[in-house]
Amino acid sequence: MNWAASPLAARLPSQAEMAAMDEATISAGVAALELMERAGRGVYETLALDLKTIETARISILCGPGNNGGDGLVVARYLREAGAEVKVVLSAARRFSPALDAQLDKFVAGGGSVHVFGQGMEGRSLAPIVTHELADLFKHSDLIVDALLGTGQKQAPRGSIAALVELLRASLSDTGSARVVAIDIPTGINADSGEVYDPCVRADQTISIELIKRGLLQYPAREYCGELKTVPIGINCEGQCEFELLTASALTLPVPRRPDAHKGEFGHVLVVGGSSRMPGAAALCAISALRAGAGLVTKTEFGSCFFPEIMLEPVEHCGLGYLGLEAANQLIERASHATVLVLGPGMGRAPETGELLLRLLSECLLPTVLDADGLNLLASSGSRLTSLKHVILTPHPGEAARLLGETTAEVQRDRYSAAARIAKQTSALVVLKGASSIVHDGTRGFVNPTGNPYMATAGSGDVLAGILAGLLAQRMSALEAAKTAVFLHGRAGDLAHAASKGNIIAGDIISYLGAAFESLRIESGGLS
Repeated sequence: MNWAASPLAARLPSQAEMAAMDEATISAGVAALELMERAGRGVYETLALDLKTIETARISILCGPGNNGGDGLVVARYLREAGAEVKVVLSAARRFSPALDAQLDKFVAGGGSVHVFGQGMEGRSLAPIVTHELADLFKHSDLIVDALLGTGQKQAPRGSIAALVELLRASLSDTGSARVVAIDIPTGINADSGEVYDPCVRADQTISIELIKRGLLQYPAREYCGELKTVPIGINCEGQCEFELLTASALTLPVPRRPDAHKGEFGHVLVVGGSSRMPGAAALCAISALRAGAGLVTKTEFGSCFFPEIMLEPVEHCGLGYLGLEAANQLIERASHATVLVLGPGMGRAPETGELLLRLLSECLLPTVLDADGLNLLASSGSRLTSLKHVILTPHPGEAARLLGETTAEVQRDRYSAAARIAKQTSALVVLKGASSIVHDGTRGFVNPTGNPYMATAGSGDVLAGILAGLLAQRMSALEAAKTAVFLHGRAGDLAHAASKGNIIAGDIISYLGAAFESLRIESGGLS
């Protein structure tokens, strides 16, 4: 993803936010039809760069009744003027947007022909097209442009638009030869959440107007968009926008170390976690904190520690292999000497451990990362902890669902909303993990572009918690630490996967943290 060349270009608007930006631009004196003309021209120029020879290209453009269809008609006009063989199919509707009506008249006046699919077009002298003719048209097309529905989609396509999408899908499954490009957003996708409706267009490329709409970066929508590109058309993008894409140039790195620096300057992380069944989670978290730059790291002692660099804190426990309230006073005292606290990795879900967790959260007010079983214990406690301002919560979708009291499917249906709701309900900073992880502080949200599916492996989340703690230990703010941590974590995973050419484990991510830091320094313009 390289479209975010400037801070404004990294903005990820919702449908309402984008509409407000459009309106502000129009109010400033740019006519709506002029914006449509610029959009169509920009999409045409992008398509022309990819077409080897426009004069021999066979192109079908599917237009809906709204402004997205109007954009498609402008594209059709430019392609036709360049010599392409263009077929426009208009989905039947009782009413068209005024802008589409104007573009339709302009296209027809220039000699273009439009075929109508569906019923309800009485009184218009446009040639009808039926199912078998459409199937034949798709079969012989080199390029199919989806301009059926734009960013206002809140439900599945219906009527003639749904029928068109079904026909396109069936045709592509039979032949698979045509390239599909969507204007702004594929038909059948919610621009705000990324929810995919049925039926939906699966595009090879999506050319968004001015800015990528936020829903396109979440799965499953991301799979239906293909390559993402943007076309700038002069829209004023300075209006309110809750979410933005994380970019290297906008991230904060720890301050370079002085030649005479000592470890005490870089903070002390205390990791409270581990149990007899899962001693490794806390160890992975602890070594990741060191790799991220923490000066000292101590973890509660459960079993052997795999890393000699980690200090151990022997703790009293109930004898059943997990931590309980008997360790509270000791850990509270130890936390008073720490810079950052991590709670949860491998901790288990025993009720006694939950009681310990709640006491530590209420009495240890240093910056705290709450991860893994710590999140599950918080969710199951029934506690009304609504003031966790010193805490960063790092749930995966299942843990987020337990915190919200809903299903994982509901969280995944709108990850943006889930992250924001948890942040607002707890006053904590939230990192909702998964593909395109989301950071949210209750007001603003950030989407991470790094990472890959091979990072879905045991211990990967523990590594992220450790990186986050290591950055916090170096006096980075919670928000800046979270943004940088998710980016570095994903980048290290990308480097590890590139080296292995296949599966990776959590330790591989740790091994590539140094290279991830270095690549981020270079990309952000820092010294290598």
